[in-house]
Amino acid sequence: MYNLKTIIFEDYIMKIKFMKVMPYLTILLLLFLYVKNVSAEVDYRIENNVTTASIKKDGSIAVKKQITYKFKSQSKGVFYQQNLAPSQSLVDAKVKIQNENQAGRYLHDFSLQKVNSGYHFAVYNHVKPNSRYTVTYFYKIPQVITNYRDIAKLNFMIIGNNWDKDLDHVKAVVLFPGSVKNIKARAHGLLNGYIKVDPSKGRITLTANNLDGYSEIEVHTIFPLSVTPRNKNIVNQIHGPFVLNQEAKLAQEANCKRKKIFIFEIGLVLIIVLSATSAIVLGFTVKKQGGTVHDTNFIPHSYEFPSVNAVVAQIMDKVDAPNIEYL
Repeated sequence: MYNLKTIIFEDYIMKIKFMKVMPYLTILLLLFLYVKNVSAEVDYRIENNVTTASIKKDGSIAVKKQITYKFKSQSKGVFYQQNLAPSQSLVDAKVKIQNENQAGRYLHDFSLQKVNSGYHFAVYNHVKPNSRYTVTYFYKIPQVITNYRDIAKLNFMIIGNNWDKDLDHVKAVVLFPGSVKNIKARAHGLLNGYIKVDPSKGRITLTANNLDGYSEIEVHTIFPLSVTPRNKNIVNQIHGPFVLNQEAKLAQEANCKRKKIFIFEIGLVLIIVLSATSAIVLGFTVKKQGGTVHDTNFIPHSYEFPSVNAVVAQIMDKVDAPNIEYL
């Protein structure tokens, strides 16, 4: 028969055991949830992001954006967002997909939704693991160009900042209807990339590698009014001198940022080199301190006669039963 004290004592012991096991159970639960969450995420890379924005005479641009993904796991589709100002719109959207084994085909199973910062595409298509997959978006942005009294201006975020992965290779091209004189262009956010302006071909090319997913590239360009004669987005004021002064200030700020990044990288390299050199020099010059470390089983040999009799001495030496050898 258990009495009340025994039951209370056993209940107390069980609570102590449970409290000891509880941290381990919590760790196992957290590990399970983490592994489950990681396994649910889609593993992929964005290998190429190539955008072509063609300027039209009515002040609109036709955009073709080709994005190549390399998937390690399966996926039900991809997302893409075109950043635009609240007053701008996106029309005539089409989506084309292509994988390594199939020719490109237009896809009707996608959604397009207007959000605060632009338009959000959701493309639904099953993607197999270990496959390469290219999605091409076609759309038009009306009246994105402004005609002033002296110049026409295009400010356009040609590479957005809503990627959850870095972009391995980025290329963005602004195409004019033909050769154009007096094109001036800058790319904002392109600190480690390149921009090339070719007036004879009417082309602006921007390239960058390993672009951070939260970075953005916005192209600012001014050109003659003759490029967009049918543009209805007109502002009746002189704007050229203001743009040139503003771009000069922004260029100076960008150069300062590049200089700071360069100085930081050089300083980091010097610190690493000096630390490694110091460690090597100290390793060869510092004398070893302390006595010789012996194995724990090492016992110095003693030539003195033991203070105990032979039987006890043999037991202590061999840790075994005595025999007649030492008697």
